[in-house]
Amino acid sequence: MSQSREDRQEREELVLRFFAYSERYQSFKHEVQKFLDAYLEDKNAEVEKQGDNFDLQPYREAFIKMLDFVEKHYPYGFRKVKNAQSTPRVRFEAIAVGTNLALQEEPDLIPKSMKWLDSSEFKYHTTTHASNSSTRLRDRIEFVKKSLLSKK
Repeated sequence: MSQSREDRQEREELVLRFFAYSERYQSFKHEVQKFLDAYLEDKNAEVEKQGDNFDLQPYREAFIKMLDFVEKHYPYGFRKVKNAQSTPRVRFEAIAVGTNLALQEEPDLIPKSMKWLDSSEFKYHTTTHASNSSTRLRDRIEFVKKSLLSKK
């Protein structure tokens, strides 16, 4: 990750996107910052209300399980190619959230194939314009989820 992205807390934003989209991607409209801010405000209020009873463990487990799965099954992790220096946000969102949703549905998932990563359809979902439209977000997340759960 470049220093400028580090400085603007890109890692933290990607983690926030992971949880916000995992829980609420179907209600996303268009404005990413407002969507993320609202999610964070809701979670902060939940933590404040529950205090010490708020259980972070399921969040940690979901994130780590997704990362472990990506490391094991995706040849280049979140990157497009082995030597890529960065990962586009839309690619991270598609892989991270789609994988998480697939694992929620099938916790012991072992994908039949990962050939879809090289498909023109996956490229379309992760490189097209209007990346922050609700339809594009939903389509890329659900494409990954369905591809992982496919029995073909």
